[in-house]
Amino acid sequence: MKLSGYLAVISALLWLPPLWSQKSIVSEDSLVTKIEKVELFRGNCEAPGSGCINISLSFPVAVDGNPTTRKQINQSIYTELIRLFRLNLEPLAPDKPGLELAMNEFSEEWESACADRKDPENWIVLAEGQVAYHSNRVLVVSLNSRVVTDEYVPEDRITALNFDLKTGEKILLPSIVSDSLAFISLVMDKLQSSYPKLHQLYDLNDPTAFPLPENFEFRSTGIFLWFNEMDAPLLPGGPVSIFLTYDELDGIVRREKYF
Repeated sequence: MKLSGYLAVISALLWLPPLWSQKSIVSEDSLVTKIEKVELFRGNCEAPGSGCINISLSFPVAVDGNPTTRKQINQSIYTELIRLFRLNLEPLAPDKPGLELAMNEFSEEWESACADRKDPENWIVLAEGQVAYHSNRVLVVSLNSRVVTDEYVPEDRITALNFDLKTGEKILLPSIVSDSLAFISLVMDKLQSSYPKLHQLYDLNDPTAFPLPENFEFRSTGIFLWFNEMDAPLLPGGPVSIFLTYDELDGIVRREKYF
């Protein structure tokens, strides 16, 4: 698939307002974010038989507000971006220089792969992030990514980061679920209604056998859950989401701290 095709796949995942038109956002606690863009291009990805590396990252960073909160949020975002390049290696510093170092190492690996195989290699890393939700207590960053190399099966992924704006710490799904079995049962019912073949993958009578996704997103009226292809093989085409309203989640999740 050409680069334009990969870009179309990523753009299709962004069901929120267009990333490129997004401006700095000010919430009630005066946290300000802006879109940062980092790119690296070598070769020509559109020319048949010619190797290339194409890295295009666009993501929000906190630029004003409480210094501790801002630092925590940015470190978490940079950590996720660096993981796109260094899945099984020691982590780098979670900042822009660390990200640039990861990109340069990735580029060097591409050059070595091309030299060893004496064949053109097309390596592509695309990531687009945006602020999906912003209140006086919660910031939600959604990161859509795709990595294409000779070593990894191409996969579109959603990474959702929910931040407590009082501390900058990430909010994890288990920390807000008060009744795990009821939560899983509700999720399975929702998925089963949309994907009837779910019973072929999991024992619907045993909620403990069903893996919950790590990625969720707070909204004002409920929670989005994201299932990436490797999290649960529901669909071969990419991430799957379901929406649970707070009315449905009454007595199952603890949201009083953030809403």
